[in-house]
Amino acid sequence: MGMKEAMKDFWWYAFTSEGRDTRTQFWPPMMLSVAIWMLICGLLWWLDEQFYNPGEGMSIGILFFCLPTFFVLFWACFSGFIRRLRDIGFSEKWYVVIQIICGILYLPSLIVYIMNGFKQTALSDILFQLAASGFFIILGVLLLISLLPTNWALKRK
Repeated sequence: MGMKEAMKDFWWYAFTSEGRDTRTQFWPPMMLSVAIWMLICGLLWWLDEQFYNPGEGMSIGILFFCLPTFFVLFWACFSGFIRRLRDIGFSEKWYVVIQIICGILYLPSLIVYIMNGFKQTALSDILFQLAASGFFIILGVLLLISLLPTNWALKRK
């Protein structure tokens, strides 16, 4: 399968999570999609800084473009990751468990934030940073898992 077909399949099945993706069907389209998104948002931010709002940070118009497209890209990458898990030989249950763990990591931070009347405190900042660290460690492990070859889990049984 060529890059063009892999990219088409990656976005065609971006919101369904059906089927399986090999490493070559998952990694190049995912990395290319992230790179294109970063280039477009970076270019928009640079143009905004140069011509419209110098020194004021990101304008609300760019934010309205970058945030929704980020969530679309994030969803597509996680759908691809589920297909990749299936190809490795893991079930979708692992994905649900991972989502629950990530949600639980942020729960103490959210509770402290709400109980303090939506004000930032040192405790809520520390809890949020710990949760973010755990989230990125889990994300790193997931990316390493997606490097495993096809049917790896089935061959280990």
